[in-house]
Amino acid sequence: MHRLLIGLPVLASLVSFGQETKRVVVETPTPLVREEYYVLVEHPEVKHGLYSRQFSKSSERGQYENNVRVGVWEFYDKDRVVEQRIDFTKHELIFAKPFRLVKQWWVLENGVQRSDSTGTPPVLIGGISRWASSHPSLRYPAEARKGGIQGEVRISATITTTGEMADRKIEEGPGHGLNEEALRVARLMDGEWFPAMIDGEAKDARVIIAFYFKLAE
Repeated sequence: MHRLLIGLPVLASLVSFGQETKRVVVETPTPLVREEYYVLVEHPEVKHGLYSRQFSKSSERGQYENNVRVGVWEFYDKDRVVEQRIDFTKHELIFAKPFRLVKQWWVLENGVQRSDSTGTPPVLIGGISRWASSHPSLRYPAEARKGGIQGEVRISATITTTGEMADRKIEEGPGHGLNEEALRVARLMDGEWFPAMIDGEAKDARVIIAFYFKLAE
């Protein structure tokens, strides 16, 4: 029975895609991540089939076809509650909890911000849980800590139709190293965004991302 259960996913993958695949499991200790997926036997660099990834505080599952996400993917928080559901085939954001770091967004039309935008805003794929699981947290700069400086830093950036982050800028902040630290972390958010969608079409959009610095009492 045990062998049968292990063989079923491989059989399903072969039947579904008509290409020979093999199962791969990758585990890393820091940060704690476990990936399980399928690749083409003749091209092991190409993910093709079911995919799952487990972080310490989040998880995700979906399917690849020739290294491209297809169908509905689900992203979960540490309590196994769905944080996002995205249909990558239809390019549709089905559900997403608010991403609290993004405070404002505008669609860009010919490089000009359109403030009356409707539709769905850009979202960081996997939400705050995935981000917190796979990236380092903010580091409090020594200068700000010594001076008792705290507050909010706002970084603006463009999220492109391909989900990349570009043209990051510090909009406002208390300084003393806090602005630069927020910008450093914002640079780590590149390449994993689902773009703004207006009437079913991806659009470049400008976002304001807020980072909060507060000294422990």
